Amino acid sequence: GQKHSIEAVAKNDSATDVRGCSATLEADDGSSDRQRVDIRARASENIRFTWTPRRDGRYTIKVVIECKEDENPKNNSLSRTVEVKQAEEKMKKLK
Repeated sequence: GQKHSIEAVAKNDSATDVRGCSATLEADDGSSDRQRVDIRARASENIRFTWTPRRDGRYTIKVVIECKEDENPKNNSLSRTVEVKQAEEKMKKLK
């Protein structure tokens, strides 16, 4: 499969900075990627993951953030269904 970059935005609604959070992307094909992230109080942080799907098809991908200092861990995940299709060759060889 081909590598894909997936970006998620984590938002810290609390008045406290959170450090050393674990951000995990999980796909229902069994693959995953993990990043460490710090998020300042009342701020957002972009998190970039790399995912290589095994084949074309529909996948559910889920991002989960875990932080020790989190006051509301119930809002720390988001799932989306995506369709992976092989890119068509757009250039022809010149003769």
